[in-house]
Amino acid sequence: MLEYLALIARALRFWTRIDLPVFSFEIDPHAPPVMNELAPAVPFAGALIGLAGALVLALGAGLGLPALVTAVLALTLVAAVTGAMHEDGLADIADAFGARVSIERKLEIMKDPRLGSFGVVALGLALILRAAVLADLLASQGWWRAGLLLVGAAAFARILGLWPLHALSAARLDGAGVSTGGLAFEPWRRGALIGALLALVCALVGVGVTATLAAFLAAAAATYAMTRLADRQIGGYTGDVCGATTIVAETAFLTAALIHIW
Repeated sequence: MLEYLALIARALRFWTRIDLPVFSFEIDPHAPPVMNELAPAVPFAGALIGLAGALVLALGAGLGLPALVTAVLALTLVAAVTGAMHEDGLADIADAFGARVSIERKLEIMKDPRLGSFGVVALGLALILRAAVLADLLASQGWWRAGLLLVGAAAFARILGLWPLHALSAARLDGAGVSTGGLAFEPWRRGALIGALLALVCALVGVGVTATLAAFLAAAAATYAMTRLADRQIGGYTGDVCGATTIVAETAFLTAALIHIW
């Protein structure tokens, strides 16, 4: 149990900007991230990230803030906690994949810190969609159900975002994606089971059976589509591909959860 808690702490250090203290049960708290070790802990780290946003939903609702304002504030805190690393991946992917250039040039574009028009549009639309969906859930379902959905989506999307690490080979010989060492199926499967269970409980309580099924199917389809797109565009995965897949899967999960609302 303590070993698993140590893995969660390591996952939070990698995926967030939270300055966690070193706990007494940790042996090597600042070890380089190895996804075959961290994968089973990723969903719980994602759930804690989503919980930060859920707390803002509760606070905003308690203060009587409009649903859209509360949703934007929740997403702002989540982005601050993660350093917007997944959003950065989505923007880089959009710029690179939108350009009609060679694979080598696409990889160069993804490493460029500047944003182009494709990246700006993709990032803007993704943020608007997530804020609108979260605001609708907040207004129709209440803060605690919307918060549960956000926690479940964050948990499930984080492990889905690692699927390209298993399904594809590295697109380049350097970068954050390669440094993690790839990902075997068994540790990903364990993480996926944990993430799916967390998301299932949260979604069933939040929106019921039909919308939960739609949310799972949408997130899985989004993950598959992003993985195939990356394979066609650059022939493999990068850290940006995983970040973009996480955002797309989470957005698909939350959006599909709205199908019961008319």
